[in-house]
Amino acid sequence: MDSFVRLLDTCARTLSRYENVAAESAVLAAVSGGMDSTVLLLALLRLHEESRLPGPLHVAHIDHAARTDSAANARHVVEMCERLEVPVIVKRVEWSSDGARSEEALRDARYDALRECARDFGARMLITAHHADDNMETVLFRMLRGTGPRGLAGIPESRWIGDDEHRVLVVRPMLRTRRTTIESLIERFGEEPYEDPSNDDLRYARNELRKRTIPSLRKRMGVGLDVAIMTVASTARAANEIIEAQGLRVLSQRTRNKTPWRLQLDLKGIDAHSMPFVREAMRLGHRDMHADGEAPSTSWLDRVMTLLDKDDGKRVAGRGGLMVERIRDVAARTRRPEVLGNLGGFGALCELPAGYRQPVLVSGTDGVGTKLKLAIDSGKHDTVGIDLVAMCVNDLIVQGAEPLFFLDYFATGKLENGVAERVIAGIAEGCKQAGCALIGGETAEMPGMYAAGDYDLAGFCVGAVERGEQLTGERVAPGHILLGVASSGVHSNGYSLVRRLAEDKLWNLHRPAVFDRDRLLIDTLIEPTRIYVKTLLPLVRDGLIDAMAHITGGGLLENIPRVLPAGAHAEVDADGWEQPGLMAFLQAQGNIEPAEMARTFNCGVGMVLAVEPANVEIVRDRLEKAGEAVLAVGRIAEGKKGCTVKGSAGTWSARDSWSATHNA
Repeated sequence: MDSFVRLLDTCARTLSRYENVAAESAVLAAVSGGMDSTVLLLALLRLHEESRLPGPLHVAHIDHAARTDSAANARHVVEMCERLEVPVIVKRVEWSSDGARSEEALRDARYDALRECARDFGARMLITAHHADDNMETVLFRMLRGTGPRGLAGIPESRWIGDDEHRVLVVRPMLRTRRTTIESLIERFGEEPYEDPSNDDLRYARNELRKRTIPSLRKRMGVGLDVAIMTVASTARAANEIIEAQGLRVLSQRTRNKTPWRLQLDLKGIDAHSMPFVREAMRLGHRDMHADGEAPSTSWLDRVMTLLDKDDGKRVAGRGGLMVERIRDVAARTRRPEVLGNLGGFGALCELPAGYRQPVLVSGTDGVGTKLKLAIDSGKHDTVGIDLVAMCVNDLIVQGAEPLFFLDYFATGKLENGVAERVIAGIAEGCKQAGCALIGGETAEMPGMYAAGDYDLAGFCVGAVERGEQLTGERVAPGHILLGVASSGVHSNGYSLVRRLAEDKLWNLHRPAVFDRDRLLIDTLIEPTRIYVKTLLPLVRDGLIDAMAHITGGGLLENIPRVLPAGAHAEVDADGWEQPGLMAFLQAQGNIEPAEMARTFNCGVGMVLAVEPANVEIVRDRLEKAGEAVLAVGRIAEGKKGCTVKGSAGTWSARDSWSATHNA
C-alpha cells in the first residue's frame, strides 16, 4: 500500500474514534512549519477533501519569541497556509520573560497558547504531529529520569487540556508513523519545511538523545531497539491501567467527605491496601480537586506517603483521617527542570540551565528586616515570604542575572499551626513571580531563642548571567537618563521608623488609611515588595539597560551610586514624579525632612534604571505594556561618583527648594 494512503487511513481511523468530540465544531492542527507538522497538514487537507475529517480545518502556529528566527518561522507557516487555502492563526508566546529556559516551560506555554487558539476558532479537537519516534524518545527519556509505569507508558493518543469552560481534546493520529515515512513523504510532495536550528542544539537533553544516544543504540541493536522500548511502553500502559483502576477503588472506599475545596479520607486500616494503589488514590484525589485536572507533583505524593507511613501509620491512623486540602504544592509549582531530586534531602541539587555558553553564577542573601515584626504583631503572615524572595532576586536582576533557585531559613521557638505553612507559601509565591525554583531550606524549632509567636526569616538565591553580559555600571556615562519603576509601597526597609511612628502616634492599623479609604492601613504597610524580574530581565537581555539600582536601605541617595562608575554623578529630580500617598503620610506623621526621606525610604521608586537616551522610549513602552509604572527620575552628569536628590518648593512638602547629596 502507498505510504501516504496508509498514513491517511491511520489518521482517519484514529480521528473517527473521537468524531463525537469534534461534531459541529472546528478541528485545529498545530503546525510548527517543520517536517512532521507539514506532512500532518497535507494529510488533514486530503482527509478534509475526502470528507473524512470530523470538522472544518484550521491551523494554529505558536511563535516562540525565545528564538531570533521565530518571526521568519511564523511567516513561513502563514505563507504555506495561504497557498494551501487553510485558515491560520499565529499566537506569540513571550515565554523568555518568565525567566525560564527549559523544554518543559516552552511546552507548557505552547499548549496554553494552543488552547487559546482553539477557543478563538471554536475548536474542540487539537491535532498534533507527534509520531512513533517521538514516542520512543519520550519513553527512553522518562526511563532515564526514573519514572514509573505512568511515565513509561509514553505519549497518550489523546488527552484533555484546559478547564470546564473550554476543554480541548488533543489527538495524535501519527503516533504509529515512523520518522522515515514522514521524511519520504516530505520529499515526495516537494514541500520545504522550516528547519528549527534549536533542534540541533545538543545542550537540550532531548536533542542529545535524538542525535547521539538513539543512533548509537540503533547501530548496536537495529530495529530491536524500537521493539524493546515499545514493549516496555505497552507493558507499562497495561500496568498503569490496573494501578489506576485499583486507585479509584481505594479512593471511593476511603472517601468520607468531599467538597470542591477538600477531600477527607478515612485512613483507618489503610495498610490493608497495597501502597502503589494508595499512592494512586492520593494522586486521583488531588486531580479531582483541581478544575483543570492538574496532577500533583512527585514530591507532593512522596510527602503524603511519608506521612502515611510515619510511626508505622499509628500516628496518622489515630487521628481517624487525613485532610487533603485543595492547595497547590507550592514548592513543586516553582520547580524548574534543572532541579535534581526532591525536597527533604540534606542538600539541594540544581544543574545550570541550557542556553548559557559561559554562565557566571550570581548569589545573594537577605532578610525581611523589622517588617517581620509588623507581620507577626498583626497576624499577617501570608506575604512576608514574597518580601524575602524579592529582597534577594531584585538584587540579582540589577546585575543582569536570571534567578535560578532559592533556599529559605525559618526559625522559631515553637512551630505554631499554620504560621510556617503560610510563610513558606508566600516564599513559593515569590519564587513563582521570579521564575526561580524553591529547592530547599531549613525550618528550625529552637525553644528559648525566640519569644512566643516570634520567628525569623532569611533567604539565599543563586542566579546566572552570560559572561560579558553582567551589569557592572561600566557602560553608564554622563547623558544617560534615569528612569524609575514604581514601588508597591515601603517594600522592606525603613520599618523600624514605621513601627516607632505607629507606636508613638497610636495608629489604629485596622482602620481605613487616610490616604486610601478603600484599604486598611495595615494592608498598605504590609504590601509585599514588588518583584521586577519578569519585566526587567527581557530588557536586560536585549541590551536596553546599562545599570540598575534596587532602592532598599539607604534610599535613593545611597543606592544609585552603588552602580555608577567613577566620574558619574546621578542627578535625581524629585519633581519628576508624584509622591505616593503612603510616603506623604509617613513624612507628615514623622515630620521628616525631604533629604531624610531620600535616605530612608524608596519614595515610590523601587528600581532606578540607567538608559541611553535613544532607548528611553523603547524601555518606557515595553515596561508600561508589562504593567509597570515608569517614572522620570533624572539623569547622569559629570562629577564625583554619588547622587544628588533635589526638589522645588512644595515638592515633598518642602517650603523652599532643597537638595541632598551623597558621594560614594
